[in-house]
Amino acid sequence: MKLFILCLALLISNLSYSQEGENYYDTKWVETTKGNAVYISKYKLLDSVYKVDDYYANGKLYRSGYRTSIESNISKYRVGHYVWYDSLGFKTLEGDYKNGNRVGSWKHYFIHSNVLSSETISNDSETLLYTSYDSATQNLSNKTIYKDGDICYEWKYSNGDSFLTETTYTEEKKGKSKTVHYANGKISAKYTYQDGKEIAHECFDLNGSKVVCDTTGSGKTFLYVEKMPAAPYSLNEYLAKNIHYPKYARKKNIEGRVVVKFVVDEDGSISNVEVKKGIGGGCDEEAIRVVSEMPPWNPGAQNGKLVRVYFTLPIHFKLD
Repeated sequence: MKLFILCLALLISNLSYSQEGENYYDTKWVETTKGNAVYISKYKLLDSVYKVDDYYANGKLYRSGYRTSIESNISKYRVGHYVWYDSLGFKTLEGDYKNGNRVGSWKHYFIHSNVLSSETISNDSETLLYTSYDSATQNLSNKTIYKDGDICYEWKYSNGDSFLTETTYTEEKKGKSKTVHYANGKISAKYTYQDGKEIAHECFDLNGSKVVCDTTGSGKTFLYVEKMPAAPYSLNEYLAKNIHYPKYARKKNIEGRVVVKFVVDEDGSISNVEVKKGIGGGCDEEAIRVVSEMPPWNPGAQNGKLVRVYFTLPIHFKLD
């Protein structure tokens, strides 16, 4: 009888242990040893699902959500609400899963938890509305509707309400047309594409008269273009590694957001860096320094040509 009780106790202990534990993964989320781990996944069985918290090797939370199985890290086991974080602890992405598929409303966050864009996914995961916002003002800048992975419609805005451009794809998905508007709503240009190539375009002045299309953009610096410039690397990681918190600001407990405006040139280099909104304590100067030293971006484009584009970037200073 004593032997039976001992065996039963050991069985219960083992079952309890199997309901919670840790897994270790490398940079590609392949299971590895604890000593080589880049990510540490901690799980605990709650009713019929596992609550899973994934951590960076430094102990900061990377991702939190629920899974129906911990056999592997693939997404088909994901259910419920998921949240991702950067290495500083700020949210970068959040949304819901159902049977391994993304559903409902998803939010993408810019540097230090400013909403950059959001997605609304239909229950069949085939139709998706993608909405983007200006990183500094948080005003609406872009809406895109996808169907079966292909763009159907796209709208761009200025200052959250001024309509700029509309792109419409045909049902056959071989041709598309695009109408570009001035900030006052009048038509600036019309484009027609076939099999991904432009086959016709027309340009207009503010009075509606046809004019020769500007295909160079030479000498201009744009606020909004058809293709906005973008960093080909993680801005979160770059700022986290390169910002040096000013000693005076740390001493005086100065925190907040510095908004920096700069130009991304045709070659992707950064110039004309200035502070539009500062917090003092040396943070403004540090923001200018770290932006000025950024590696080149992918430049913006207008009418198919590379152009100079103004860009605003909020940089958060937060004490540990």
